Amino acid sequence: MKKIFWGVLALATACSGKNEHIRIYPAPEGEELSAAYTVKVEGETVPVYQVKVAPADNDLRDKAMDDKENTADFFDVAAFAYFDMNKPVTVTVSIPENIQTVKILPASAGIVPEIKGNSLSFALTEPRKLTLDINGEWVKSLHLFANPFETDTPDPNDPNVIYFGPGIHEVDAMEIGDNKTLYIAGGAIVKPKDNAPHTYETKDSYSLRHPVGASFILKGKHIKVCGRGIIDASLEKYLISTIRMDGAKDVKLEGVILRNSSGWTVPLWESQDVLIDNLKIIGYRANSDGIDIENSSRVTVNDCFIRTLDDLVVIKSFEGSKTGDITIRKCVLWNQLAHALSIGAELRTDVDGIVFRDCDIIHDQGREWLLRVFHCDASLIGNVLFENIRIEESQRFISLWIGQERYTNGKAGGNIRNVVFKNIEADGNLPIELTGYDPAHKVDNVLFQNVVMNGRNLTLQDVKANDFVTNITVKNDLVETAVKFSTSDSFLGNLYKAADSVCKGNELDFAERRVLIEGGGYPGLWLETQPMGGEMYAKRNLAVGMNNVLLFMDYQRPDGRFPGNLLLQDEPFHEAILAQMKRSADAVVIQDGITQLFTHLQGYCFPYHALNLWYWNKKRDYNYLQALYQAMEAFDNYLWKYRDSDGNGCLETWCICDTGEDNSARFDGTKVGWFLAGETPPQGDPIFPVESMDAMSYSYDGRKMLAKIAALLDNGKEQEWLAKAQTVQDKLKSYLWDDARGACFDRNTSNAVMPTLTHNNLRAMYYGAFTQEMANRFVKEHLLNPDEFFTPMPLTSIAVNDPTFRNISENNWSGQPEGLTYQRAIRALENYGFYSEITLFGEKLINCVGKYNTFSQQIDPFTGELSEASTRKDYGPMALAVLEYISRFYGVHVQFDEIYWGALGRNKHEISYTQHWNGDTLTVQTNGGATTGSIDGKEIFCVSNGVRVVTDWNGNIAKIINIKGKPLNVEYRINGKKNTVKLQPNEAYPIK
Repeated sequence: MKKIFWGVLALATACSGKNEHIRIYPAPEGEELSAAYTVKVEGETVPVYQVKVAPADNDLRDKAMDDKENTADFFDVAAFAYFDMNKPVTVTVSIPENIQTVKILPASAGIVPEIKGNSLSFALTEPRKLTLDINGEWVKSLHLFANPFETDTPDPNDPNVIYFGPGIHEVDAMEIGDNKTLYIAGGAIVKPKDNAPHTYETKDSYSLRHPVGASFILKGKHIKVCGRGIIDASLEKYLISTIRMDGAKDVKLEGVILRNSSGWTVPLWESQDVLIDNLKIIGYRANSDGIDIENSSRVTVNDCFIRTLDDLVVIKSFEGSKTGDITIRKCVLWNQLAHALSIGAELRTDVDGIVFRDCDIIHDQGREWLLRVFHCDASLIGNVLFENIRIEESQRFISLWIGQERYTNGKAGGNIRNVVFKNIEADGNLPIELTGYDPAHKVDNVLFQNVVMNGRNLTLQDVKANDFVTNITVKNDLVETAVKFSTSDSFLGNLYKAADSVCKGNELDFAERRVLIEGGGYPGLWLETQPMGGEMYAKRNLAVGMNNVLLFMDYQRPDGRFPGNLLLQDEPFHEAILAQMKRSADAVVIQDGITQLFTHLQGYCFPYHALNLWYWNKKRDYNYLQALYQAMEAFDNYLWKYRDSDGNGCLETWCICDTGEDNSARFDGTKVGWFLAGETPPQGDPIFPVESMDAMSYSYDGRKMLAKIAALLDNGKEQEWLAKAQTVQDKLKSYLWDDARGACFDRNTSNAVMPTLTHNNLRAMYYGAFTQEMANRFVKEHLLNPDEFFTPMPLTSIAVNDPTFRNISENNWSGQPEGLTYQRAIRALENYGFYSEITLFGEKLINCVGKYNTFSQQIDPFTGELSEASTRKDYGPMALAVLEYISRFYGVHVQFDEIYWGALGRNKHEISYTQHWNGDTLTVQTNGGATTGSIDGKEIFCVSNGVRVVTDWNGNIAKIINIKGKPLNVEYRINGKKNTVKLQPNEAYPIK
């Protein structure tokens, strides 16, 4: 074979462009590109390739599998494009006609595009494998493969490198041996000729029918296949693999695209220590399996895209070596005919330790099963885990099966044991069938944990099993929650969809638990945002919301200190954060792949939200309640042991990030910086330690919630905690409150008052630390003052007439309103009965953000323009704030033992909001000037718009509150009886 040395220069040219953070590879001359789609990244055109896929017609799709001789004749044509990125980019896709609808899959990516005429655009913050179904076209879709930049690109002059540069290359079959690298550059298409060795296995009758020949056979040790180019097997006739491993060890397949396979695309035979990463496989012909792992061990398949006619990822075991220690994770799968994630059918030897985790199945038109163990032989299949799998379309869901089939070699009658299906969400047709063979050959010990089907929890009655299945367990750790929202107001509806999509996109696996990260460039969990964000997200996914709290509890230090934030160790953000910190053994702890930062307090938006999650769960988990009590008690003890360094009864912050006020001008002059590790206060600094309303409020809220938990646990400590909370509030009022100015002010290291008028007063209200009188004064004199905080887009971080106010658009707490402030404002105002003010601020937020359907961190207080809108589009707190205001105005919210029902109305638009909650449906239906609330279809009230209705969990009406901001004559109907009452703004009318 001739090396393509000219490819080096061509590759360098291909990889350079107007934008240094993208790499686009020109298509080779002679390749016919797709006319169906135009793709641009950062304004630069990306080639769009054609690819054959299984036909949409069911009968033709079956023919493609069953008519082996003519299998290549049955297909439709889809498209794909690929590029590399190392920073967020904007992607634009155009088609010949106007775009009416689009789905960007997987939905878990949370990407909502902007549509204009025949084009759509969206922000892509990280490399992903996306599929675009435009105008309902779900077969001839566009696949976008956004890769990370390559590292360690091989030298084409290295004698151990088989190098293909840009261009089309027809090649003979070849064997890749010890220490060899096969490199296929971006812009290259390698087409193996139809001359692969047609050798056959002879160990059993079934294998006689299957060739082991391949275009590229990997034999030996330390082998790598990599690049960004394409291997196109269209010249191969039926039943030739594209890349086969045969007794290989220490192998990596990375980055390339495999198109038009004529047989099993990537089979592994008797191989160990294999990583298959970022592979893209699209095949349409019979038996074009994606990845077949046979008699191999220590195999990881990571971050791949597979769309093939036959099985996508399958584990098999013929006679030979052990099969086990295999993990399939973070893959995006399109199931066209057969199985998506499966084990079998050929299982001659035992299989143990198989993990399928964190995968998305975006389409399923299969006649087989999505998740399956298909056992036709006599071995033992054990310890199999399907976890964190999201299924957007299902024909046949789950099957564990033992029996006689055409694949059986000798005799059937094996066993399947210890299979777990955990944290799986699926929509579509959802049969579950478990089938044993006889009393001695059973399916045994199967656990379904947190499996949700079409929005409801799996029950034991959903599982169909024969007499040879034993020990089935269905366990739902948490109740089912979900929200459905619709409205005739397209402005509000589009905003809701965009915010909901951003939140779904901010879901992430974190130490094998699903969490909601902050997003918008902040990849971790922050104590000031994510327990609060998790509780707000509990309406939609209680398990995710609970994990946002549990992780902080799990990584609490023995001395009681919570981590300020948690980061995945492999996040790029990780090193950037660590570089700013003073490291010490106690300040930065790495465990389970998670970096725990104890260098700053980072707020404490935790106690209320952690407790309210207990109510959301409905199950009265007193073990969780006891653990929460101990965690919060330990943190309060920590605060008072270390953060009152002068012993005067006022807690202190020691660095900027103890309150999360990044870049705040009120700390100008400090020498401490953002972070301060350890339990020794700063020395000689002109600002810190700061005697802080925030720190005092941390303790006050914690103690109030500890009192509530103590009452629930009946441990005799309620009054003690109430008294301790009162001590904190008394000190806050006597020491930090300025009665002449009607606000609180921190004191610096010299105990001198820091005169900046800050939004931190609203934070103190969020924690409930103000008295009612203090809250009344701050709201009326400052929060609603146009010269201070009530700008055209209100809730600035510092009063605009304060000398330290700065209208800075980047991450800065010196002026512009923050998404976090809008989040906190809801509870802050509810604590003190300012319900109409919630409406005032919330409607301003909705009407502002809804113009863009983009979620930045900050907003210009004078123009209402979103700051950093081009780079920070998916900031979770802003999206959650929007969703939370919508729930208060038009939907349902659980607040401890009460339910809030929003009956605000919106210009006589129809609105429907349904909260699914542990099998119950709580629905708010607004039509014209009235709103009806119902539980499981039974009306509990009908009321004229402009109010909030408060009930207990059974729907018994407690009160009606005017949230409109003007006097209302409220008509209401309860139990068929009609009444009218006149209510002033914020007035609560009790129902007896």
